[in-house]
This record gives sequence, C-alpha cells and structure tokens, in this order.
Amino acid sequence: MHHIMLFTNGQLLEHSEKAGSMMGVVAAGKDGYNGSTGEYFTVEKARVLYGQHQKAAEQIESSMEALNDKSALFYRIRNILLALGFFSLIASKVLEPYIQ
Repeated sequence: MHHIMLFTNGQLLEHSEKAGSMMGVVAAGKDGYNGSTGEYFTVEKARVLYGQHQKAAEQIESSMEALNDKSALFYRIRNILLALGFFSLIASKVLEPYIQ
C-alpha cells in the first residue's frame, strides 16, 4: 500500500507542476518551451495542456483520499491485532502456573 501511495503522490506532484508551468505560459501570453522534452507550444496548446493536467491532478487527489481511508483502516486493524497478541502473550505467561 505504501508504494502505491508514493507512486500516486509522485503522479500528483508531476501533474500539478506541469499544470502550474502551463498556467505560467498562458499568463505570460507568449509561446513556451519545455526544456526537458524540447517541445515548443503555443498559448492555446498550453491552455489545453493546463486543463488536462489540472483534471488529472484532481482525479489523482480523489483516488488518494480513498487510498488514505483504506490505509487508515488497515493500520487500525494492525494495531488491534498487535494489542491482542501482546495481551495474549501476557495472559499466557501469567496463567501458565495455574493451568499446570
């Protein structure tokens, strides 16, 4: 579960940063250049890409909320099982002389 959340968080960060850089191009009102891919794009293309990245980021955020709820449930179950195991161990040590 932890690896899935890290991967999803990385995707969210990537889309958020791309949306932010596309918004910068749109706000500047002039064509932009992506240094990592070598791609030139117009203001109109930047506006479209901004919408796509923003929508993807929103979808990832909603899926992350579901993952957070699921992981919180698993941690609660784990903690209960750890407590039950601990108390069972203590009970077995305390009750051992009385059972024999």
